[in-house]
Parts: sequence; C-alpha cells; structure tokens
Amino acid sequence: MISIDSAGISDIPDICVIEQACFSRPWSEKSICELLGNENSLVIVARGGAGCVGYIGARVIDDECEIMNIGVLPAWRRQGVASALLARLISEATLRRALFLSLEVRASNKEALALYGKFGFRTAGRRKNYYSAPVEDAVILRVEIRPVL
Repeated sequence: MISIDSAGISDIPDICVIEQACFSRPWSEKSICELLGNENSLVIVARGGAGCVGYIGARVIDDECEIMNIGVLPAWRRQGVASALLARLISEATLRRALFLSLEVRASNKEALALYGKFGFRTAGRRKNYYSAPVEDAVILRVEIRPVL
C-alpha cells in the first residue's frame, strides 16, 4: 500500500536514495533542496514500507508544468507508483492553472514512454545528444491537461 503526499524537508534523504537508484547522473542533495524551496515547484512523494519509494518533481511557470524528474525504487516498479505520482501531479498542476505538462525522456526508455502514452502525452520534438552517461537523444513530450478557456 502506498500513500501520495507533498514532499517535505525530511524526505530529502529518501529522494536522494531514489535519485541514486534511478539515474546515471542523479541530482545532488543541494539540487533537490533548491527544487523543494522553489515556490514554483511541485515535489510529490510516494510512501510505502519504511519511507519514500518514489517521487516526482516539477515546476509550474505560467501555463506550463515541466516535469523535472520522476523515479521509483526498483523493488516498487510495476505496482502503479509512477502512475499515482503522475496523476497527483496533474491534479496539483491543474490547481495552479497549468494548461500543459511537458518533459524530456530518454529515447530508449520504453517503459516511461508507455507510461506517458497512457496519460496522453505526445511527441513534441527531440533533443539530440541531450543525455550523457550514456549519450542519448531526449524525446520531448507534451500533453494538454485541461481545456484552454
């Protein structure tokens, strides 16, 4: 069983563990602190077991919400954690009057591409050699999250 909550300062160590487990170039503790401290940011965690098992970080600027990172500990994957985090982010971004969500994802990350496809994300472009370790293109994805009035 998981619960989805807004992240707080006490979640930083768990978020750092998730970063280390999920990314070849994980964010530093300082970067995570800066994201949490930014008034335009949304940082949401999934709690299960003894601590955080996943998180999503984004920032809302004007009418767009850009997803910065989403990660789930390997033992908790394929259990709906990423979907729950993404659904909560969409809800929170809508409350902040965002009209669109966008993100970059590794072109080879088929699982993530499938997840985003379920939420209606569509390809909006590509960034050549965007990622390092290993070098790889990023696919830019975007979805409208509420009608433009």
